[in-house]
Amino acid sequence: MKYEVTSQNTRKMFAEALKKRMENQPFNKIKISDITSDCKVNRKTFYYHFNDIYALLEWTFNQEAIDIVKQYDLLTNMQDAIIFVIEYIEENKKILKCALDFIGPLELKKIFYKDFFAIVHLYVGRCMEEKKYKISADFISFLCNGYAELIAGLIIDESFYEGKIDKQKIVTYITTIIDSSISAVLQSAQKKEM
Repeated sequence: MKYEVTSQNTRKMFAEALKKRMENQPFNKIKISDITSDCKVNRKTFYYHFNDIYALLEWTFNQEAIDIVKQYDLLTNMQDAIIFVIEYIEENKKILKCALDFIGPLELKKIFYKDFFAIVHLYVGRCMEEKKYKISADFISFLCNGYAELIAGLIIDESFYEGKIDKQKIVTYITTIIDSSISAVLQSAQKKEM
């Protein structure tokens, strides 16, 4: 247990060093040696925790934002979870813009996609449990994939390409789509015995 805590703290130290660098430096100019120097550790320690700097970037975003969102009760607090993500993006816009400039919108979306998929999957699972639906895992995966793509794309596009976003409006739009359509899709899938 103690080792896991130490390892997690080391990862967080690397993440903080990366974020600090990204505030003033293009992502493609940041080297692993910069990170290890800032953290006063050797390269071997970095490679023990991450394969490359991109893996560190992905871990940082997942750890800070999306993993926390998973703690929300999405059947009752979907709006709070989405607001949290939007606020995270606003607070870290400079760092995210640095990543976006280097890896592009599709790669940035991929970083967030896995966790949005997990969030939607949790929401769908709870809806199915509540209604006692029996629907194939293939269809559930297909459904969650579509919604994860939608949410990740909407939030990234709104945050980076549309200027200052109206949080409440985007939250209302996304939750309206999710609340009304997922229930209808699951009901239809149940009737068709998918």
